[in-house]
Amino acid sequence: MVEQVAASASGTSASSLSTLATREQDRRLYVLGRARELAATGRYMDWRRIEARLIVDGYTQARSVIADPMVRAELDRLCGPVFASPRRATPHD
Repeated sequence: MVEQVAASASGTSASSLSTLATREQDRRLYVLGRARELAATGRYMDWRRIEARLIVDGYTQARSVIADPMVRAELDRLCGPVFASPRRATPHD
């Protein structure tokens, strides 16, 4: 009901608002997935560097996606073991 009132006041339909909300959620999920991918590469020390990289890459919503303390902790956990381990060549390389 509230969506319908807001939609009629702005001149958009409730289905248009729903579609916009779905697209925004899809973008947020994509950015979160990309942040996890970057963390797993071992090239980033922590969530701050991942956030900066995403913003440079044009993901302007990265700051709000990574604002959640649980997301930050997850990214740091993903970065930690990979970033901390030395990359040594093995005899098979």
